[in-house]
Amino acid sequence: MRLQSAWRKAMRGRIRSAFRPSDLSIRSRLIACFVLIVLLIIAADAVAIWQYWQIDALAQRVHKTDQIFDAVVRIHLDVYSFRDKMAALASSHDVRQFSSEAAEIRGSPTTAIGTRSVSGSANATARKCAAFALWNGSDWRRNAAR
Repeated sequence: MRLQSAWRKAMRGRIRSAFRPSDLSIRSRLIACFVLIVLLIIAADAVAIWQYWQIDALAQRVHKTDQIFDAVVRIHLDVYSFRDKMAALASSHDVRQFSSEAAEIRGSPTTAIGTRSVSGSANATARKCAAFALWNGSDWRRNAAR
């Protein structure tokens, strides 16, 4: 018990002696506080810059993921619009309209489905049209013969 009280008195004495008016002039105390404030500001700025870098890296990852998602949505939309167009052509039972649309698809530099930059041959497009017609459960040639 006496050891603890003696230690407390010694610590109080050291703390008080550090801030006694006779030991340090007001000039020295002001300079020490100013230097401490500047060091704390520099440390806070370093933490803020580090957090900004962390957020920027996360934002770049989200942006890349968003671009990939947009590309997938565009492809999905292209596939569905191509499917709807082929379903309308297959259900119309009009051979001339189907052949003119197929010729238009064959003549385009890109395929009707894809990412707008995937080029395909006329045979590949015709195969896609035939595969879609079979997948849809209708054969446009048989329906056109009626």
